[in-house]
Amino acid sequence: MRAEAVVLKDAQAVATQALIFSRSGSPFARLALVNGSVGLVVAPLGHLAMVLRFEVAGRHIAEIDVVTDRPRLDELEIAVLDGLADALSEEMDSD
Repeated sequence: MRAEAVVLKDAQAVATQALIFSRSGSPFARLALVNGSVGLVVAPLGHLAMVLRFEVAGRHIAEIDVVTDRPRLDELEIAVLDGLADALSEEMDSD
């Protein structure tokens, strides 16, 4: 069974959903390349549960594709970028 896609186009709606996600999934979220694009993977206790793929246009996120259904998750090519998020955070803090 394929999950139905939900499309959010309003910036406020996207921000609200991002806040909800950050409160619920962030301890397990890791920066990753997903099919060669920037994304996040959520894998509580090492079990892949969710992938967020970001489409970037200029300096803005134009689209976020949230994948939670197993058949689509199994099709993704994922490379977790361990340590990169910490390095980026340190660099931003020093500015």
